[in-house]
Amino acid sequence: MIFIICLLIIYYKINFHKYYKKYVDGKFFYFSQLGDDFFYKKSIFSYATIIPILIISLILSLASKYILKDIYLNSYFGEHSFSEISIWLIISLILFIYTYFRLFVFILVGRVFKFEVKILNVIVYDFLRITIFLSLINVFLFFLFYSFTDFEFSKKVFDTNRFLIVIYRFFYYLLRIRKIKHINFFKLTFYLIITELFLSLITLF
Repeated sequence: MIFIICLLIIYYKINFHKYYKKYVDGKFFYFSQLGDDFFYKKSIFSYATIIPILIISLILSLASKYILKDIYLNSYFGEHSFSEISIWLIISLILFIYTYFRLFVFILVGRVFKFEVKILNVIVYDFLRITIFLSLINVFLFFLFYSFTDFEFSKKVFDTNRFLIVIYRFFYYLLRIRKIKHINFFKLTFYLIITELFLSLITLF
């Protein structure tokens, strides 16, 4: 499983190097590009977008074996005698579909609010960029704490960080979007409450 993930990462780094840097280089969180940057012009169905979503889905699915613990996984899959690889692939598929569902919600609700395509592209791709980068850090921290402490403490750190990622994305959007184009503050806040806070929090809980 780890071998497959590594192959995908190497493939993406070699063939989509300029996009790869946007996802893994932390400096882009401090020196963020404007909305007309090349990163925001690709299709959500292009390989440059699909592969990172696939990679993070596979990584989070693999991590869930430890974070959710076998007792939780067995309650869903154990009675049907699924293999470990099958469970990994099923959870990966669910995460992959869920990620695209979130992207579609951002776009569809944004059209209802009559946001420009440029703004929606920034929201969608920054959602992916932030989520992938910080989720990788969160998984790393979980295993780091798990190596030196017990599972319960590590799980609490992981869950707390998930919540902080959601809050960070919310305020990041408030500042980022208004820098690109002046949008009514209450309109933007209401949009983000629906698409970011509401959906993210019901997922967490």
